Amino acid sequence: MHDRRVVVTGLGAITPIGHGKDGLWNGILAGKCGIGTITRFDTSQIRAKVAAEINDFDPLDYFDEKFARRMDRFSQFGLAATDMALRDAGISWSPETLDARTGVTMGTALGGIAGAEREHE
Repeated sequence: MHDRRVVVTGLGAITPIGHGKDGLWNGILAGKCGIGTITRFDTSQIRAKVAAEINDFDPLDYFDEKFARRMDRFSQFGLAATDMALRDAGISWSPETLDARTGVTMGTALGGIAGAEREHE
C-alpha cells in the first residue's frame, strides 16, 4: 500500500474579505462580512440582491493588460491565487520546480459564466 500524503506548503486566496493568506486571515480576525449589495450586474429582473462579490481586485496587479483582457474574471482570480500560493511556498513558476508531485486545488462557483453569457449574446 502506498503512503498518500498531502502537504500544504503555500496558500493563496482572492476573497471578498481579503486577498492572500494574510489579507484573508486579517479579514476573519476583524469579523469582516464579504456579503453586500450586488454591484457587478443589473439585479432588477431577479430576486437576489446580495452576494459575496470581489470588488477590490485589479488584474493588472498580476498580469499585463493584454493577458488580463483575454481571461475571464474567474480565471484571473485562480491564477492570482495560484501565484500567491506558489510564492508562499517558495516555489517558482518553472518546469524544474513544478513537477508531477505539484498540484493546485481551486474552488469556484459558476466559474466562467460571465464569459459564456457574453459569448451567447
